[in-house]
Amino acid sequence: MAIAHSTPSRVAYVTPIASLGCLLSVALTIGVIIVPFLIAFSSYSFWLHEGSYTEQPEVAYSSDALALIEGRKNGLPSTVFWSTVQQLNQLAGTSVVTPDVRVRAADFNLDGKTDRLTVEMTFPLSTQGMEEVDSVMLMLGVTYRLNDRVRMDMQGLAVLAASTAQGRASLSAKGAIRLVQRNPLPVGSKPRRVYDSSPLSISAISPSSSQDAYAAPTHALPFVVRRLLDSYTNRNESISFDLNSPPFWSNEPATTNGAAPMVRRMDGQASGGSVYQGFQTSGSKSFRATVVMEVPEQPVRYRPDALELLKFAWIQCLAFLVPLWYIVGKIKDVLFGKILPSRAVVMQ
Repeated sequence: MAIAHSTPSRVAYVTPIASLGCLLSVALTIGVIIVPFLIAFSSYSFWLHEGSYTEQPEVAYSSDALALIEGRKNGLPSTVFWSTVQQLNQLAGTSVVTPDVRVRAADFNLDGKTDRLTVEMTFPLSTQGMEEVDSVMLMLGVTYRLNDRVRMDMQGLAVLAASTAQGRASLSAKGAIRLVQRNPLPVGSKPRRVYDSSPLSISAISPSSSQDAYAAPTHALPFVVRRLLDSYTNRNESISFDLNSPPFWSNEPATTNGAAPMVRRMDGQASGGSVYQGFQTSGSKSFRATVVMEVPEQPVRYRPDALELLKFAWIQCLAFLVPLWYIVGKIKDVLFGKILPSRAVVMQ
């Protein structure tokens, strides 16, 4: 004879409802459910407060910029200023110089996202009589978009400040665009657009600060620029420009050729480049600043939604529930099989 199939027999222990055995069985069953929850909750990681993932953002030049150049004119300090915000140019007065701005965006892996963004500015120093440059501050507007777990549209600033002991004709800097977060970002189908406006706008600072700036024209420009930076760095999310190496100063001459001043606008492909604004003066002495911004994948912190919270919490409870359920089952076998009075019923 051969055993073709077998099923284990199930033994049920029957006790009166108003008995110690019944009360103990109910208490152990409730304990199997509550104890894993208490253990998981007391581990301080039961609720997932924040999560993170990596994503390469979509980055582009927003056509907003601010430049503050300091140097020497006849041995005395001199300043050259330019901004895409007309109110700031009004504060600068006669020190405003319109540069030639050229932007190139490169997509090396052809995934539709910019991998490198290059902004080159050329300033005609001869219009202000500046002989040498020893300090530069650039604030370049950048659009920043996330489309994965977090959906967000934001405008930020890539800020570069550099100085040298001796006057130079050009400056180049290379770094990476990084996301800066004070708190995790919310997730959802609706894009977050809290900071989807120009950070160089006067409205980005408090009204009282703007009024104070216009009330003191002598010190208005440095005051407003400082307030713009303070307001930008106080945001919950922003971007930073992290240098890969120190800025490189060079005496390479930066001159432009042409016959007459001109302003031009051209549209180009994302992988090719665009000229947003420019000038041409015949053989004029100028200063060139080149900023190369890499756009790598970067970590994004977010606040999990309800489903992700429950999934993470349930896994932790289950990790303690399964072994405890097995242990309590063995304890019940001993209690009702050998210690407590009960009637065993074999169920096939």
